[in-house]
Amino acid sequence: MTRSVCIFGDSHAAALRKSIRNFRRMDNTIEIDFWVNAAKKFRRVHFKDGALRPDDEGAAQSFANTNSAGRRFLHVDDYQSIVFVGARVDPNSLLFELAAAISQKPAPITSDYAAACLYERFCGHRPYQYACTMAGYKKADIYWSPISLPTNVGQDVPYGFDVRASTPFLDKMWATFAERVAADGITFIKQDPTTVTRGIFTDQKFGLENDNHHKNSDYGMVVLQQISSVVRR
Repeated sequence: MTRSVCIFGDSHAAALRKSIRNFRRMDNTIEIDFWVNAAKKFRRVHFKDGALRPDDEGAAQSFANTNSAGRRFLHVDDYQSIVFVGARVDPNSLLFELAAAISQKPAPITSDYAAACLYERFCGHRPYQYACTMAGYKKADIYWSPISLPTNVGQDVPYGFDVRASTPFLDKMWATFAERVAADGITFIKQDPTTVTRGIFTDQKFGLENDNHHKNSDYGMVVLQQISSVVRR
């Protein structure tokens, strides 16, 4: 049976929309729909009576324009799975602070502490709070695909940062963070390691010109394939 999935996200979901046609030619096991918006209108959403609801007519129509059924609201039971993509929660500035900390010898923090810091960052944002609330309804499976790491365009890494030495720490940090998110009823979809370079950047081949925050359709395809894999488990 084909599983229905909705992508709820901000401008970072654009990479997925660009690759959806090619994805559908390759994978018919899930039916992916969108309910997305750019930053300003994405912020104008609240959760009430079991649904994400835009605050004004302009935002509602903008969301509806991205959805195959023209939905102006996103009810928790409209789809079997709902995936938050980006959703205005950016962990990257904190991640770079953590990378700087673990570059010190000895590192003044543990991976558990780093995971707790990331979790606190997420909990402080309304979209994550909405995801927790929606998970509590137990009507749809809730997933979170984070904003990607900055595109590698020759930036400096924190002084003393050693990719090989830091990898076990970062892997454990993300695993512990995923466990904390799972306790909220949300499945975390970590950035695919094949897209990562130098430990804390996204490979340049997935980037956009003059924009090291958003990604291209190749990256979108990777995320869609991740989503397909995880929602079918």
